Amino acid sequence: MILKINVHWAFSQVGVKLGELTSVRTETLKHLGTTIKVEDMQPGDLVFFDTYKKDGHVGIYLGDGNFIGAQSSTGVAIANMNDGYWKENFNHRVKRIDYVKK
Repeated sequence: MILKINVHWAFSQVGVKLGELTSVRTETLKHLGTTIKVEDMQPGDLVFFDTYKKDGHVGIYLGDGNFIGAQSSTGVAIANMNDGYWKENFNHRVKRIDYVKK
């Protein structure tokens, strides 16, 4: 719940509407935007991890292998997806939310 609020909030700060908060979930986020190759990731892209299920966790890519996410062990925090747990669980799903800034 915490991360969907943070993803929803973060995108709303730059004028991107992901839908009503009650309809935004990791499952719905993976169907939005454009699929991006891992080597083409840019800050702001959504990155997905197979944690307790396929695409069980989503984060916002920050660049240099880092993403921001909300984990039960750390709360909202920056983590590196090139090491340990996150590297093992990154499923290479990357989505770019397309929008036209007004």
